[in-house]
Amino acid sequence: MREHQQFAEVVSGVQVAMQAPVHNGPDISVILGTRNRGEQLRDTLRALSDVKLPPGRTVELYLVDNGSTDSTAKVCRNFSWPKVAARHLHVAEPGLARSQNAELRLARGRALLFLDDDVRPPAEWLIALAEPILTGSADAVGGGVRIPPAVKPPWTTSDHEEWLASTDHWEPDREPILIGASMAIARPVFAALGGFDEDLSHGIDSLYSYRLVAAGFTLMLRHDVITEHRLDPHRFTREGLAEQATRRAELHAFEMRHLRDWRPRFPRLRWLEAKVRLMRLRARLHGPLTNENLALPEMRLIQEIAFWPAFLRRQREPLRYGRCPSIEEVAGNGG
Repeated sequence: MREHQQFAEVVSGVQVAMQAPVHNGPDISVILGTRNRGEQLRDTLRALSDVKLPPGRTVELYLVDNGSTDSTAKVCRNFSWPKVAARHLHVAEPGLARSQNAELRLARGRALLFLDDDVRPPAEWLIALAEPILTGSADAVGGGVRIPPAVKPPWTTSDHEEWLASTDHWEPDREPILIGASMAIARPVFAALGGFDEDLSHGIDSLYSYRLVAAGFTLMLRHDVITEHRLDPHRFTREGLAEQATRRAELHAFEMRHLRDWRPRFPRLRWLEAKVRLMRLRARLHGPLTNENLALPEMRLIQEIAFWPAFLRRQREPLRYGRCPSIEEVAGNGG
């Protein structure tokens, strides 16, 4: 693993500064951002308090309330975790990256573990994700994420689950990326790359994965350590899945502009062609559009249609990072 003394990275006009690891600081910082999910957060924190603490390691917890208006602040204040120093931070302006960068300014651990506010981590979660970083075996670790049967409609397929960031059906040779619901990143990675990009509302975990792999850091997957993600029922509706397609499109547009410096020919024509293909596909459904008949081909076309206007907007922006090789290029070169 690489050693760096500090970082100060300007991302979307926001400076994120982190001090160098201190020997008398904690080994692990657990970071959990939340917004208006008081009841879900209460259950997540109850599960987190049952997670085993690594023997001989010190742990701190940061709960960041990102402008909530429900019971979230009270849930954060009332939570205690034996042998863990818990701190409650309020960030008024909404934004996942913004709240996590606020946490990074304060976190002191050598391994920084991230968790969503609607999950159930397993008992071995801390040990499995933190130890590879603390022992120098990895610079980042991605945990497994599963959507439990209790929250899935009966018509859910593996395509729907993968679309919603479940790792249950990943192919062994799929590119390694982090899922923000359960991931760990070494402090020196942030020293080298800076904080999360606050210009993105979603997909900051995937973007960071691309950047750290391209920079030569080691990403280890521990999909055998499974965190349950208890998604809101809306995520399984046609509207919710279409929203997910739009989020994926926004991320892909950002990546293709700022990491790949992609310059396609005839983007507006390709946008129109995607719209025509979607019209033809829906015409073949012979009935109303329902949650049950939203399959992967249609989801991909919805994403493609959302991609082109997002990319055209991004194309007018100056390059954020300069071109990075793709994960496939890195793997092909033995990186």
